[in-house]
Amino acid sequence: AMPCMLFLLSLVVMVKGIMMGSFFWGAFANIYGRKLTFLLSGLVISAGGFITAAAPSYIWLLIIRAVVGFGIGRCSPKLAFYDIYLLAEFMPTSHRGRFLIYIEYFWTIGSMFVNGAAWLSLDSLGWRALAIVTAVPVAITTLIGRSCGPLWRPVSWISDIVYCVRLRVHIRCQRMINAFYLYY
Repeated sequence: AMPCMLFLLSLVVMVKGIMMGSFFWGAFANIYGRKLTFLLSGLVISAGGFITAAAPSYIWLLIIRAVVGFGIGRCSPKLAFYDIYLLAEFMPTSHRGRFLIYIEYFWTIGSMFVNGAAWLSLDSLGWRALAIVTAVPVAITTLIGRSCGPLWRPVSWISDIVYCVRLRVHIRCQRMINAFYLYY
């Protein structure tokens, strides 16, 4: 078992990584676009999660958790809410509320997954197994996000580019809504 002070130090190191990552990923997204930012931060988080399980010492664990925190900084409220607002802008008003609630369901399901995985694995398998299990969904999400098309166009305030992107996203959202109604 990890003494309380060592556990708290690992949390502090991770939060420091999150703070540095939120500054970095915001500027990075402005220059290189949201898709590359999403992919690289997902790679940092998932690789860091897998490597955490192999940390040979406490010092290495702190270093790796700082790197994971750096990747999580992309998901800071500053950037995560920006993506939600952008989605809300592109959604048809008749379906906006429903789809934004679906995003909140994923936050809740993710939190329940982590707590359930910890409850099932910590006593029997240990924290290393938990690190691997919680890194898997991030890796899967990163791989799925790699294949998205016009939803990842860089946001530009030039009116003709914005109009083109909004039109394409609106068409894609309308197709998603139509497909959704076919199944329910």
